Amino acid sequence: MPFWKRSSPEDEQRRSQALQDAEASQRSLEAGGLPIQAQRRLSEEVQAGHPLFTSDLSVKEFSLVRNQGYTALSQVMGSSIYQVGWQFTRTFSWNTTAYELTNVSNAHQHAAQLALGRLEQEAALL
Repeated sequence: MPFWKRSSPEDEQRRSQALQDAEASQRSLEAGGLPIQAQRRLSEEVQAGHPLFTSDLSVKEFSLVRNQGYTALSQVMGSSIYQVGWQFTRTFSWNTTAYELTNVSNAHQHAAQLALGRLEQEAALL
């Protein structure tokens, strides 16, 4: 780093903390858990005592749900990034027919299962 762009001790500490958080998140994800930042966000929300959520319900629909005794605990978030490999297809054969690309279908199903699993983990922390 050039001498005119020296970082302050606070910057170094933030960088070190971010690196530690990234490593801890990686270990947590490999063990089937949630990233550290998600765990912090959920614990802060529980401690604050007020739920954060959004809804696409209309006012009437929301009133009906509320009258039935349902209360939103919070909003959970889940995502899954998946890289799909390639699948051999017979594109220039005389008997080419339409068929499912099973590698792609299986990858989408597995990504959805991972995302739903993380949603369940976040909901359990609330």
